[in-house]
Amino acid sequence: MMTSLLLVAAMLPAQAADLASAAQAVAQGNLSAAETELVALLEAGYVDADVYYDLGNVAWRAGRRADALLAWRRAEVLAPRDPDVGANLDFARRGVVDALPPVRPVPILAPWQASLSVSEAGWAGGLLVGMGLLALALGPRLHARGSHLPTGWIGGACLLAGGLLGGGALAAATLPPVGVVRVPSVSVTSDLGGGIPLFTLHEGAEVLVAERSAGQVLLTLPDERKGWVAETAVGLADPYAPWPSQVSAAPSSPVAPAVVPVPAEPVAPATDPSPAAQASGD
Repeated sequence: MMTSLLLVAAMLPAQAADLASAAQAVAQGNLSAAETELVALLEAGYVDADVYYDLGNVAWRAGRRADALLAWRRAEVLAPRDPDVGANLDFARRGVVDALPPVRPVPILAPWQASLSVSEAGWAGGLLVGMGLLALALGPRLHARGSHLPTGWIGGACLLAGGLLGGGALAAATLPPVGVVRVPSVSVTSDLGGGIPLFTLHEGAEVLVAERSAGQVLLTLPDERKGWVAETAVGLADPYAPWPSQVSAAPSSPVAPAVVPVPAEPVAPATDPSPAAQASGD
């Protein structure tokens, strides 16, 4: 991840103060205060992968595996190629009861969206379209001056690439969101508002949220199972959605880090360091 100092440099003074206050709270072991400061940044409109990364670190050290997974999944949406986010997600998934493969919906006709955020693809697509239009507009003038630059081909290629990237971004934005189960366990039922219990999911399970209705959500799993649960049992991995309140339940497993790091440092539990933590130590 980029360092907190780089993040502070890009922020308004009030936002930088909130981040610095969160870092100080973590250094003092006050995880509740750190989470309050980080959530305040999100509520103020500063939706950033580093803020979610730090929020995941705080949730992990508070023993809330599901909330850590949720925060890191939101960071992944904004920074899909970040190795520290990926390493922490892989590490946290080791303790999840349900052995489900990670879900990350990608448009069938736009596989490059697996490594691009929606905003990255949108900006790149817009830039390429602009370059293509510029090349087509300048072509006649350049040719009149004797230039043999293939502006038509260049403009057409830019327009095509820009259209593909922009279309991929639009397609990705319409896919069902990923959800993370935030309660110790939940019974998945066959019908909205009740029905037959089908199976049970546990804290940290990652699913697709296909539909929301009347305070419930329809979940679909990678193995094609589906069913309904209460909306409060699942957190959405949408970085622009409000951060959910804490679930009043005991954590699934204790966390005992050797040293509490400042935010924007990878998670490093004492008993089994994560790959991100090992990378930071080299």
